[in-house]
Amino acid sequence: MTSPPATKEHASMSTPALWRHSPAIWAAPVAEGDPEPDWAFLRCEVHIDRPVAEATLHLAASSPEPGRQFVARASMNGAELGQGPVRAIADEHRYSSWDATPLLVEGANAIGVVAWTPEDRRVQVALRIRYRDGSEEVAAPSAPWTGLAGDRAYRPSGSIGTHYFVAPQEHLVGRDYPWGFDQPGFDDSAWSAATTKEPFTTLAPDPTAAVRTCEAAPVDIAAVGPGTLRFDFGGTYVGGLSLPGLGRPAQLTLRFGELLDEHGRVRAHMATGNHYEDRWDLDGHEPQIRTWGLRVFRYLEIDGLPPEAAESVRALGHVHPLGERTRFRTNDARLRKVLDLCEHTMVQTNGPLLVDSWSREREPYEADAYLQAKANAALSAEQELAGYSLDYLLQRRTWPTEWPFYLVLLAAEHAERGGDLGALAARRDQLAALLPTDWIDPATGLIRKLHGSDGSASVADHDIVDWPPSERDGYLFGPVNTAVNAVAHGAFSAMARIDEQLGHPDAPVHAEHARRLRETMNALLWDEEAGTFIDGLDADGAPLPHAAAHAGAFASALGVADAARTARIAEHLAPLGMPVSVYAAPFLLRALLLGGRADVAFDLLVGAGDRSWLGMIEAGAGATMEAWNEQVKPNVSCAHPWGASPLFLVVEDLLGLRPLAPGYTEFAVAPQVPEQIGHLGASVPTIAGLIEIDVSGEAAGRAVRVSVPEGTRCRLRWDGEEHLLGPGPHAFDRNR
Repeated sequence: MTSPPATKEHASMSTPALWRHSPAIWAAPVAEGDPEPDWAFLRCEVHIDRPVAEATLHLAASSPEPGRQFVARASMNGAELGQGPVRAIADEHRYSSWDATPLLVEGANAIGVVAWTPEDRRVQVALRIRYRDGSEEVAAPSAPWTGLAGDRAYRPSGSIGTHYFVAPQEHLVGRDYPWGFDQPGFDDSAWSAATTKEPFTTLAPDPTAAVRTCEAAPVDIAAVGPGTLRFDFGGTYVGGLSLPGLGRPAQLTLRFGELLDEHGRVRAHMATGNHYEDRWDLDGHEPQIRTWGLRVFRYLEIDGLPPEAAESVRALGHVHPLGERTRFRTNDARLRKVLDLCEHTMVQTNGPLLVDSWSREREPYEADAYLQAKANAALSAEQELAGYSLDYLLQRRTWPTEWPFYLVLLAAEHAERGGDLGALAARRDQLAALLPTDWIDPATGLIRKLHGSDGSASVADHDIVDWPPSERDGYLFGPVNTAVNAVAHGAFSAMARIDEQLGHPDAPVHAEHARRLRETMNALLWDEEAGTFIDGLDADGAPLPHAAAHAGAFASALGVADAARTARIAEHLAPLGMPVSVYAAPFLLRALLLGGRADVAFDLLVGAGDRSWLGMIEAGAGATMEAWNEQVKPNVSCAHPWGASPLFLVVEDLLGLRPLAPGYTEFAVAPQVPEQIGHLGASVPTIAGLIEIDVSGEAAGRAVRVSVPEGTRCRLRWDGEEHLLGPGPHAFDRNR
């Protein structure tokens, strides 16, 4: 079961005209003097008197901030349209839009809204219709909106949130729920007129495709106690439970969780601080029942469910539509498992913003968004999600010193993949303002800070290097920090590319900052004997006596080292295993690949043990984790989409696919597939079309096959030579 797709606002109707006759409303309190309810049911009916060509339902609602999620679910004639809106960037309010054309009928039509928020409670709905006769209107309700306070259907309960946000546990009382309120002819005579609120002054459409719901059957059902069933859905979902009506009274307790405890029970009191426990009191007259809000879970326990209903239990997920997805091909079963985990993670845990996770924080972070956007781009050609998250973070920066630098990298790569130079130009000045020019030491050109170089947490402009602190490989902090300088070098280089694409005169300025950084880092931070970069310089400018894996990995991955030193860094890193976190892992693996140690990188990518992606699967995680294991981070969450970096490591590094011109009109393919893999390939959707790459090892030697879309060209680097390829299929062999 899926929700209808979102739709773009009709071009002939401006935003003010769309909302002019649509009041902002909420449900009135049950009695005069009572507080305004957090839960609200709202409904109206609309009469249609002629054939409809196109109809769109728009919904604005406030405030999404307390729950860091949607405020309302909208439905029409008994069918859910979707939930919204997305969180706003600044002072504007966002509205969601759905195609209502298939649901409208001539005659009476009902619109229903279920909403929850404890702050600035407002909902505003507009139904825009274009008729087959060519006329167009924002349809007026047949009668004023009515509302019902929802605090009897959803009894007061606790929060499933953490200290970052609040969201309701759902104590659902079936006899008090207004089943069918979104159907025409529903008797709302006991409801009150909806309370009119202040209208929204600044409204803007959600720029991304609407999140859709999906359902998944369990892969395993087990009795774990008297009257208690446990359901394993095989992977993580963000949502809750969908259950057909039972036809008999029942009292159900629902416990959701990401992991099981040592007794095989669901850990509803999660390590993240969330407590996912709900109660449903059913009288047997309920139709299909669904949870309203968002839980992050792989496992579910239900107390009190009749055994015959077990097979009808479904996980209710919320999916940001990615469109056509990359099809990976490999004969390596370990890599297949890792890629399946990562793909499921991206499909099921993206949401309408590139957030750190939907369990603990529900908040975007710059570095996380950068990695998640790269994983999404390796899987689909969808661009809007990364674009909106980029704009969001340009207004809402987080604390680490180097995190804002990643937005410059994200913006450059996003434009190179999508080709939207207009959007890039609109962001250009904000991106340039993120560069650490105020921290440049005029004597050396290095980034040198007089404060914040101590590794402390959650303090603005303090260096992070890696997280949690135990994953820093003994990194020594100083006023000059090699990891910070490496990310800054990447940002200055990316800003130079941005300005070059836009024809901005500052391109040489940023390129010079990058050149000087690179030159001085190699002069002052390189340890010739160790064959890698040291952690930094102390307050007197003396070298710090330590070289953590991060120093070499970030410097190599972000272009500081030349080819010879990149190779030496790879040899330095090769025997270390995985001494860095899930966040830093792609930089370490890329450093190995750039330095010619694809064999070691691949072994780490598909390795087992408790510091690996296969280890996450072994631990029972249904999506990529934020840390390798609970010993590393006791409050670990098992649903962090930025941890799905194997997707882009396979596409960008092992297969070597990179855009050379905006929108992939020209692209590079430079495979680095180690001989441990007999076959590796992918069909990658891009904005320019489907790019297909296959590398295989056969008895006669190694072969590469590339299919180039129409209107593009490919620069293939293979067997030490470069080949310029036009549209169509191409194949090259080489002897072992």
